[in-house]
Amino acid sequence: GAWNRYNQWMAGMHLTNMDLIPEKTEFFLTPLFDFKNKQLTGIGEINHHFYPYSGLFSGVTVSLSGKRFAYDNNRLHSDTFPDSKPVFMYSRVVPSVRMIFRSNRPRSRKEHSLMVRHVTVWQDEIRYTANGSGFSRDFISTEQNISEIGYDVIHSKAIDPWRFNTTMQHGSEHLKITAELNYRFSFKKKNKGFDVRIFAGGFLRNETTVRNYNLRMSGWKGRDDYLFDEIYFGRNDSRGLWPNQFLVKDGGFKIATAIGQTRDWLAAVNLQADLPLPLPVKLYFDIGTFEGITTVIEGESKVVMFNGGLAVSLIKNTLEVYVPLFYSSDIRRNLEVNNVSFAEQIRFVFNIRNLAPVKLRDDLINSI
Repeated sequence: GAWNRYNQWMAGMHLTNMDLIPEKTEFFLTPLFDFKNKQLTGIGEINHHFYPYSGLFSGVTVSLSGKRFAYDNNRLHSDTFPDSKPVFMYSRVVPSVRMIFRSNRPRSRKEHSLMVRHVTVWQDEIRYTANGSGFSRDFISTEQNISEIGYDVIHSKAIDPWRFNTTMQHGSEHLKITAELNYRFSFKKKNKGFDVRIFAGGFLRNETTVRNYNLRMSGWKGRDDYLFDEIYFGRNDSRGLWPNQFLVKDGGFKIATAIGQTRDWLAAVNLQADLPLPLPVKLYFDIGTFEGITTVIEGESKVVMFNGGLAVSLIKNTLEVYVPLFYSSDIRRNLEVNNVSFAEQIRFVFNIRNLAPVKLRDDLINSI
């Protein structure tokens, strides 16, 4: 079964040949039925692995994945628009190829890889059209196509592991390049350390008219995930618990703020330190800057913005809670203008993708 705020409870079956030992061809298929809206949903993926004996790559994986779920309620669905759907659905298909570069050192824990993928998303939406008396509403389905190429380096050593990624993303209205470095300085005490994340991104072209592909200082909430890569339980909710679910993307700030959104460039550093306690408690601090920061708020001439606080990390990068303790004055003014309470500033990461059996299996294999 499965659940989100819009489809509600779904039931179906899970078909797979994935096991503890990887197969050359692996697949899973999970068709589901949405009892509330009486429609099919689900997710599936097939991967085929090649292991060349020689050449530039030691491994190549060709994949095809797809999924279909609701991403928002249609609040206009009523007697006025009886033919409209009660929820807005999205469907997406992603063919991809991941290539692992052959290492000259067979026992090396460093892995270099190249990923190429093309994402096609179909989305139910409302189109507003101006007319003589105001505007009209049409319920339509749109299509967006975005291609990506990414280079990844992972050094999974036990002491001071690190990872670097750079990605170029191309769509009909934008061309964006990002780079991210994650480095962990390990303390002598087991499972304790100091984590550094450095992010920088910019647009070579940004002619967005409909979609918002902008870079954001604040980590992504559901509506920011325009490729529908991640799993959000209330993707477009504005009240209650689920708007506080986020993922550390772009600038990676833990506070939810509209300050720091840019069509040009952005850079940030995120720091986290484990406390010397027998508890999964950390201190965090984020600092960043972006194009136009000196003029974004009248009376503010800062060149950086920041926030910091306390984090409870039950499962690293998977289940975490962030409690803000301080932030720069521009963020404070934005929160005050929008009447954001302290409780609404507390955010959490619930990245259920990291708990998928195949992800846990691959992580275990890579750690051996």
